Amino acid sequence: TPTLELNPLRTRLKEEMAPYKIPTVLKLVDSIERNAMGKVNKKDIIKTYWPDKA
Repeated sequence: TPTLELNPLRTRLKEEMAPYKIPTVLKLVDSIERNAMGKVNKKDIIKTYWPDKA
């Protein structure tokens, strides 16, 4: 199974993106929650991983 190292990812983001676009938090998850139409359900993700921000 492939693995993802966060430090090289952060370095790549700094090379490719403007500083204000770089995420402050990176979380590795097994799957991303989607709605019935197959779109990413952003509200449910926020509730799951950042309940204090929901």
